[in-house]
Amino acid sequence: MVHPTLLLFFPSARSLLEPLYPVWEKRLGSKALALEKAQPQAWREGLGRLLNQNRLLALRARGFPPDPAPTLVVLGSPLDEALEETLADLEAFFLGAGSQGLEARLHLVLLLRDPQEFQAAGRFPPNPAHPLPSRVWPLALWNRRGGRLAREEYLQVWVQHFVEALIHTRAPLQPTQGRDWMGLGVARIERAQPQAQDLVPGLWEAIQGAGEGHPGAFQLPPPPQTPKAQYPPKPERQDCFRYPEWRGSSWEQALAEQARKEEAALEEALLSLENPIRFASVSEALFKGPKALQAVLTGLRETQGELQKRLQEALAEMDEALGFRGQRARYRRLKARQERGRPVDEEEFDRLEALFQELDGALGEGRLEVLLERDGEARALREELERLKAELEEGQKEWDKQEAAASSQSQPRGFRWFFPRRPTTPETPSARKQLCDAAWSILGEAHERYVAYAARLEKYRRIYREVGYLNALLPALAEEERQLQETLERIQSFSPRAPSRTHNPLVVRLPGPRPPRFAYHQEAARLLQEGILEHLWYGDDLEALEEELLEGAERLLAHTPPPEPLNPPPETWALLVEAATPQVPVRTWPEHRAYAYVLGSAQGRRWGEAYAEEPGREGEVVLFRLLYPLAPADLWREGAGAFSEEGELSLQEAPAQAGQPRDSLRPNPLLDELQGLLG
Repeated sequence: MVHPTLLLFFPSARSLLEPLYPVWEKRLGSKALALEKAQPQAWREGLGRLLNQNRLLALRARGFPPDPAPTLVVLGSPLDEALEETLADLEAFFLGAGSQGLEARLHLVLLLRDPQEFQAAGRFPPNPAHPLPSRVWPLALWNRRGGRLAREEYLQVWVQHFVEALIHTRAPLQPTQGRDWMGLGVARIERAQPQAQDLVPGLWEAIQGAGEGHPGAFQLPPPPQTPKAQYPPKPERQDCFRYPEWRGSSWEQALAEQARKEEAALEEALLSLENPIRFASVSEALFKGPKALQAVLTGLRETQGELQKRLQEALAEMDEALGFRGQRARYRRLKARQERGRPVDEEEFDRLEALFQELDGALGEGRLEVLLERDGEARALREELERLKAELEEGQKEWDKQEAAASSQSQPRGFRWFFPRRPTTPETPSARKQLCDAAWSILGEAHERYVAYAARLEKYRRIYREVGYLNALLPALAEEERQLQETLERIQSFSPRAPSRTHNPLVVRLPGPRPPRFAYHQEAARLLQEGILEHLWYGDDLEALEEELLEGAERLLAHTPPPEPLNPPPETWALLVEAATPQVPVRTWPEHRAYAYVLGSAQGRRWGEAYAEEPGREGEVVLFRLLYPLAPADLWREGAGAFSEEGELSLQEAPAQAGQPRDSLRPNPLLDELQGLLG
C-alpha cells in the first residue's frame, strides 16, 4: 500500500524542497504518482490532482493500492502569515461536507531557526480533542544533544526520508487522533559510490608514476649532411697536337660548389634547432610519463657533456692543424686565473686572447681563408700550385713560338683552310714534344696538389660545420633542459582540485568500491598518449588539464566493481545513531519516550531504545529516532539563537541550559507547596 501525500510548502521552505524533486522522482519510481506538490494557496488544485481517479488507478495497476485517506504535509515557518489560515481551510474542508467524508492525516513541519520562530511554534499546541488527526514536527538546526547543523540545506535529508516514509513505509509517523507533538531525527548510512571527481587524485598519482623503465637515451637531430664532392678527374695524357690548358678554374669552381652545398646542408640542420623546439626524445617521454621524462633529463645532461667534449676536440683539432697545440688550454688557464684575481703574464694573455678571438671569429663566420693562410701546409700547397701554373704558362709561350715558326712552312694560302697541316711524327720538332710532355707532367702534379689542398680545406670545413652545429645545438639543449626541469617541477607540484561538495552530517558513508589498480594504469597510459602532460609543458592551461583528468576519471568509473553488501561495523552504527538524534532542542523530562524505526537491517544491534524495522532500499539503512510526547514548553528557546560563526558546533552551552530547574519553565504546585512548608 502507498499513502497518497500532498506536500504543501511555504516560501520559507522552498530552498529545502526544490532540490529534492528529482531525487524523489528517481527513488520513488512508479510510486512517484503518490506524491503531489503545491503551494498553500493552491492546495485544492493539488489535492484534486493527487486524488484524480486515473492517477489512483494507475497506482493500483502498478501494484501499489492507494490508502483512501490522503496524507497532508505542511512545511513552513511558524511565522508564515498564511499558515494558520491554510490550516484552518484544510481542517474546515476535511471536517465539513466538502470532503464528502474523506479522511485525512495532517503533518505540520515547523522550521525553527531563530528565537522568534521558537516562540511562534506555541501557537499550535498539543490538543487531544483536535478534530483532525494532526502531528506537529518541530525541526531545528539544533538537535536534542546540543549539536547544530552548519547549513540549513543539510535538513534536506530529514525532509527527503520523512516524506518517503509517509508514502510507502509502515514507519509509526501517522497521527491517530487529536494533535500531538513529536521530535524526529533522521540519518542514513550508505556505501559511498565513487564519483568521477573522487577518482581524479588516484588517476593523477598513476600518471605521476608512469614511465618507469624508460631507457632515457637522448636522440639528437641529424647533423649536417656532407654532400659528396665532385672534383675534376685526374687529367689523362693526350696527343701533342695542342698544348694542354691549366685546370685551376675547374678546381676553383668545384671547391666553390662544394662549399655552397655544405653551407646549405648546415643551414638546413641549424633551421631544425630554431626555437621553439622539442626534441624527439622529450616528445616521446611526454607520452610515456614523468618517470620517462626524468630518465630523458638524465640522458640529456649526459649528452650535453659528450657534446661539450666533441666541441673542445674539434677546436683542439683546428689548433693543432694551425700549429697552436695546447695554446687554447693555456689561454683558458690564464683566463681562469685572471678571473680569480690572481696575477698573470699580461703580454702572453693578450697575445693568446687576440689569437683565439681571431681564429674563433673567422671559424664562426666561415672565413676559412683566414685559417688557410695560417696553415703552413695549405699555404705551401697554394704556393706550389702557383709555381706549377707559372711553369705551364712559360711552356705555353714557348709552344706558341715554335708553332708560329712551323706555320711559316705552309701550303698555298688558298688551300690552307681546307687542308690543315698535319705534321708527321718525323717532321715534329723534338722540342715541342718535350714541352708537351712537361705540360702533362705539370698538370698531373698540379692535380695531386689540388687534391691535397681540397683535403686540407675539407678538414677546416668539417671543423667549421661541426663547431657551427654544436654552437647552435648546445644552447638549444640547454633550453630544452630548462624546460624539461620546469615541467617536472610543475608535475611534482600540481595537485588536482579537491571535490567542492560538502558532506552532510546526517549521512554516514562507508568506503565504497574503487576501480582496480590496473584500470588506473590503463587510463593513465591513455591520457598520456593523448598528450595530457603537454598542458604542463607549456604551463598555462591547467584548467584543460583538470578537464581531461575528469574525463579520464569518468571513463574509469566503468571499471568500478559492484558494492559489497552493507554491513556497517559497530563504530559506524554508533555514528548513525548519533547522527539520527531528534532534530529539535528540547529538555529531557521523565515522561518523554524514545522509539526508533529502521528501514533496512539493524542486524540485532542495541543502542538503548526500542525499535522496529522493515526492509529498505538496497545499499542503505535509514534510521528514524522519535521522541514523544513533546510540548512547546519543552523547547529550549534560550539556545536557539544564531551562532556568531556559521558551521560551529556547541556542545557546552546545551548542558548548562538543560540543567535549569523545571519550575523555571512551567508551574509546579507541589514544589511550591513544599517550598512553603520549608519556609
